[in-house]
Amino acid sequence: MSCPYYQDYTRECIQSFPKVMSHTSFSVCESEKYVNCYAYFALQAGFQCKYQDYCVNDLTSNIPIIARLFIENDVAMQVFKDSIQKYCSSKENHVYCACYKLHEMGIKPPVELLPDGSKFRLRDIILRKKIVLE
Repeated sequence: MSCPYYQDYTRECIQSFPKVMSHTSFSVCESEKYVNCYAYFALQAGFQCKYQDYCVNDLTSNIPIIARLFIENDVAMQVFKDSIQKYCSSKENHVYCACYKLHEMGIKPPVELLPDGSKFRLRDIILRKKIVLE
């Protein structure tokens, strides 16, 4: 089974999230692992915060290269998926997102800021430890 956004060997998700090209391999698209792809998860929700593209691009561009190798561990993926579901892809709750509020004030949110206002530590992801939210 493969991702529904991977049709005729093209990734339609790239139209919404261009940076996904450098972070998700075609092997993910061609397997059942596609359900763990952040782009797939965000697109399936049906609603996108107006800053979601900016946040995704900022996260993928400003995370240290070494962290990118570890960001797809189960713990990190669950933290990001929960945030996407609760805030980024919720028509009702996206306005309560800490990043959304900063964007609305014209302030660029730090890359480690999660929608609930807590911060994740990149060293936890890199070292594959339990993610500690501050």
